[in-house]
Parts: sequence; C-alpha cells; structure tokens
Amino acid sequence: MRKRSKICLYVFLICAFVALGILGYFVLYPHSDDVRVGNRKFVTLAVVPQASSYELYTETNDEPLTYTVSRQDTSDKTSNIQVLVQQGDRDVALEKYSQSLVYNDNDKVDCNIYSYSIILFSSGDIIYLEDSVVEDVSGDFFCTAIGEYLKSLFIYDGQFELHIIPIDEYGMALEGQDSIVYYDYFADSEEDFLRRDKYYYKGEWLDYVIESREELKKLVFWTILYRQAECSDLTFFIKTDSIDKNNINKLVKEYINSYPEYDALEDKSVYATASGNIGRLSNFEYYLDDNFLLTYRDLRAMDTSSNKSVYNLAVSQLHQKDDGYFQGYITRNDDDEREFAINGDDVDEVVVYNSEQLYMVLESGARPLFVDGESDVARDIYYNALSVLEEINDSDNLTDYEKVTNIYRYLTSQIVYDYVSYYYMQLKNDYSIRNFGNLSCFYLESVFYDFGLDNHYAVCDGLSKAFSIMCNIEGIYCYKVNGIVSGGNHAWNRVALYDETLGLDGEYYVDTTWGEGTYEEDGQNYQLLTHTYYLFKLNTKEREISYPENMSPESIFDYYKHTYYAIDDSIYDCYIDSDDELQAILSYKSQCAIIDGSAVAELEMSSSYLNDKNSIIYRLNRLDQDVLWMNKQIASINNHIVEVEGQIAKLKAYGSWGFVIQNYEQELDRSRTALGEYQSSLENIESERMEFLSSLGITSQYEYVTIDNVYVFKFFR
Repeated sequence: MRKRSKICLYVFLICAFVALGILGYFVLYPHSDDVRVGNRKFVTLAVVPQASSYELYTETNDEPLTYTVSRQDTSDKTSNIQVLVQQGDRDVALEKYSQSLVYNDNDKVDCNIYSYSIILFSSGDIIYLEDSVVEDVSGDFFCTAIGEYLKSLFIYDGQFELHIIPIDEYGMALEGQDSIVYYDYFADSEEDFLRRDKYYYKGEWLDYVIESREELKKLVFWTILYRQAECSDLTFFIKTDSIDKNNINKLVKEYINSYPEYDALEDKSVYATASGNIGRLSNFEYYLDDNFLLTYRDLRAMDTSSNKSVYNLAVSQLHQKDDGYFQGYITRNDDDEREFAINGDDVDEVVVYNSEQLYMVLESGARPLFVDGESDVARDIYYNALSVLEEINDSDNLTDYEKVTNIYRYLTSQIVYDYVSYYYMQLKNDYSIRNFGNLSCFYLESVFYDFGLDNHYAVCDGLSKAFSIMCNIEGIYCYKVNGIVSGGNHAWNRVALYDETLGLDGEYYVDTTWGEGTYEEDGQNYQLLTHTYYLFKLNTKEREISYPENMSPESIFDYYKHTYYAIDDSIYDCYIDSDDELQAILSYKSQCAIIDGSAVAELEMSSSYLNDKNSIIYRLNRLDQDVLWMNKQIASINNHIVEVEGQIAKLKAYGSWGFVIQNYEQELDRSRTALGEYQSSLENIESERMEFLSSLGITSQYEYVTIDNVYVFKFFR
C-alpha cells in the first residue's frame, strides 16, 4: 500500500514538473506575441431584404465600415455576390465570390463558397479561397470573411463583439434586423497561419513561409520596395535548413546589398532575428520618402565650387531635340478606342504607392491599383503613359514589332538625356542614392510627370523603366537590364518579340539612351532619333550585365535590313550596298520633301560600299567635305581681311610710317587674291556637286548626320 502511494507521489511530481515546465515555457516565451496564431473568424450575416448596405462597428474602429452588397442569383441554389467595403470615402476591400446552398441530412443549410477572392486596397493583397465550405448555418445569408483582411479586429483568439447594422436606401439604420453567427477556423500552427497571407513580387504571389534562400531574398526585396518593416516588425516562418537561423542577420544584409535597383536604406540597420522557426525583420530606415515625391532640381543652383568651369561647360552641353530628323510613327489610323492588354480580365491587380512600385508591378505583367491621397503621383504617371501609348500606337491592329518600334522612337526622340545631372554627379564623383536619389531623372517621373519644363529630362534608368512599362502595358514582355558600360553603370532593356514574317523569335536588346544620335552645330548640341541600338547584338567587350543573372543568349535583328521603301514598283531596304539602292531612296525622299516640306531617311551603309571610292556615297561625302572645307577657308580669309583692314585704318590714323602701311596693304592684296581663288574653286565644286545631285534626282536641300556606318538624311525645301 505504501509502495503504491510512493508511485502515485512520483507520478504526481513528474506531472507537476512537466506542467510547470510547459507553463514556464509559455510564460517566458510568449509565442502568441511572435505570430497571431488562432481562429480565423468567418462572419455569416443574415440578408435583410430592405437593406441597401451594412455598417460594421467594433471597439477598435474610429469610423464605421460600410458594406455595399450586390447579389445576382444564377439559379435556384447559386448566387454571385460582390461586397464593397468602405471606411468613409476610402475603399478598403472588394470581395467577390459565388455560393451555393445545400440542405444536409439534418435539414440545415450548408454554404459552399467557390471562386472566392478578396482585394485589399490598402496593401495590395489578393486572397483566394477555393472550395471552402461554411457549414451548419441556417437562413438566407451571404458569407463574408472579414477576419481574413481586417486583421486588426482579430488580434486575439475568441469571439469579438461586432455590431452589424443594415442601412436602408435613405441611409437610416433598420433597427433590430442584424444577426451574427461566428464560424471559427483554428490555425493549427504558426506555419499554417503565415501561409494564409500572400504578397506580390516580380510576377509571383508568395507567402510568408520561407522554404529556400531565394524566397528569403524575394521577401527582403519586397520589404525594401514596399517599406514594410519601417515602423513595425515583419514575421515569417523558416522551413528550410539552408538558412542559418543563428546568422540570419548577416544573410539578410547581403541580400540588401545586392538589391538590383538602388540602395534604398539610409544605413544598413536592418535587424533580422530567428527564434525557433519564427523569423523577424525590423528597424528598416529609408532615405527616400514613401511616396517618392520627386521634383526636378535645377542643379545650376547647387554647389559647383570644386570645379565650376567644368560644370558650366557641362550645363552648356545640355542637348536639345532636333525634331527635323524625326521619322514618324507606324500608324493604322484607326478611330477605335484602344484596348490595352494590361486591362485584361485575367491580369492580377496590385496596389502601388510610388513610381518604383508601379514600375515593378507593370514589369511583372500586373495591373496597378491606386489609393486616393497615397498613390496620386504614381496614378498620374500611369495614365500619362497610357495617353502617350494611345497617341503613338493608334490601333490594336499594329503588330508587337510596330508597337515596340513606336515606343522606341518616342523615348529616343522626345526625352532629352539629362546631361546636367549626369555631369554634376561626375564632377562630384558621387552617384549615391543618399545625395542624388531624389532626382527625377532616375525614375518614371522624368518621362511621364509634368514638372512644367519645356522638355522631359532622364538618364538611362528613367528611360529603361519607361520602355519597360510601356511595352508591358501593351502585353509585350520586357524588363530592364542593369550592367556596366566602359566602367560605368548603365541600364537598357530586353524585349520579347515574335513575328514569323520578320523572323523575330526571341528576346532582343534595346537601348533608348544610346539610340539618341548627337551632333553639334554653332556651339549647341542636338540629339536625334536613330535605330543604331534597336534590337541590337550585345557586345560583351563593351557591356557587362550585372542583373538579372543567368541571361540566355540573345537574338539578333537588323532593323535596317527589315525596313523598306516601295519605289516605282520596286522594294528597297535601308541597308545600302549598291548605287542603285542609294540613288532610288535619296531621289524618292527628295521628291517627298518637295511635296510635304520635309522628309527623313535613316540608312546603314555596308562597310564595303562605304569604302568603295567609285560609290555614290563616297563621292557625295567627298564633295560635301570639299564644300565644307572651302567655306571654312573662305570664312577664315574674310576674318583675316577684316583684321588687316582694321590695322591699316589704325596706322593711318596714328600717322605711322608709310612702309609699314605698305606691308599691310600688300598682305591685304594677297588675302583678297587668295579669297578670289577659293571662291572660284568653291563655285566649281558647288557646280560639280549640283550636277552630281541632279543626276541622282536630288532637287531639294538636305543635311545629314553620320554615326559609324549609319547616315540620317534630312531633306527640306
């Protein structure tokens, strides 16, 4: 008997010790503080026939939530329901689902919900719940999963006091009509709880359960882009042995340093911790503000004392557009309203707050959603981009190649490279986000936001982001490429084009920055449209790609060999390797200029043709260079004559010796003789040139700019 009592005592002590250990574990390590594991609270509300909307009051809401419900019965037992949730004038969420009513063996109604989704406007979440069943509910009802997106109402387990009041069409409460039934779903674990939420990054909906290092990197990048851990901790579940939980902070900092776009942090103060399988990111401190409220800075007012003369020279080199070389857009002249691919029914929708998020979402093929008062600049940029596309791509019947060509032409001809900002950073030898990150030239603002300037100014980052979003709005896959060119950072694009007729069957490089041809005239620099970097081949000695990694071999496409002129029942491409081609095109464009006032031809000369001393282009170059050289000589002699005449006048006024004046007069006679000889030679050369041009059928005036083997001709009356 005594032995049995001892055994019971031992069992009791062991159980008590275990119970105390468990209690101490939960007291010392309050897991409920790590993540909100617990019930998912589905609320089922009885439909009130007289109600046009519902208001939901809680102890935590300062302002009631208004539910506007629309319902369409598709059969006796199936309904499509849409619930718009608003708080004041602000849209909170839009819930869409279908439900069917099934009577079970106990004569109770089961609610089968399918095709269910919630769009949360404040964070961009879209939650899908397939084939979920809410059971044991009686009466006529709709089901709304309030707890799925209004998480602040359900921080703790257990029921929460809700007051749901139906409102009539006059905005008056219908007393005594509300009814609430709770349906609880318990999250079995932290993992289960964290897997229920999704975030969108680079074309993927991802959860907070991390199963690889790559998933952790994506979470860090998304956190930087969406400013998620600036004010509060972000919790995730680690489900992989590839992450060292004791050294996770070092790993996270490595990912931050490898962020492809910019250094978005004031300093690397992010702190990552792991307790068990629960990880947490905290202490993000951002240099740029949440909304990227960028303005174009007038850098002329900035400190240039270190080398003011160099900077003033840089300012003077700010380029101007020369629209006289613009070649126009490919058009179908349709009057139908455009239907952009981005507005398709199967396109994901994601909330954005600033232009960087807008760029990422569009490059991922998703459609942006905007929050009033928080996304205004991003919204302006987006709709301005749509407006430009409606103007330059006037028809849905344009091919992808034609649409991309128009986008390239717009950016290359209409956006001026921001040499002011570029040379100032070069002068300071400083390209940091801390000092220059709020300059609009790096962002979509530079291309699509109205700063009240005569032109839009951008550098390669702004141009390549603009090219990416315009292509993706049209449903053409495109992304920005970061790399190094001649030792400096650069950005360009890679675009996917498929056209059996043209032989397009892959991804091609496009550089709207380097595609801007330049020339100087009378001390002023000008830029003009060229296609020299349109669908071009990557020169690995010239360019090194740093992001994205693991890029497949690129395809090659020669724009000039696939651009044609139909002249006198013949077809000529813009790759010139014979006199017949060049003469036909130059004559044709000259006649167009006589009729239309101006015309442009952009032609690539083959190397063998360009170096053939018997070719038209060789002779044309020589004659033009001879005329240019003669004019320079004549201008120089004229200037010299003016100087000598001035010296003679001064000497005569001062009564100088006659032999000194005589020497100057002899110099004046020699200069006038030389001037006459040069003028005679110029007349002969110009006569030869005019005769030659006439033989080619060129009867208008013309100018041209050369960039390597490419000649851009401008014909005018």
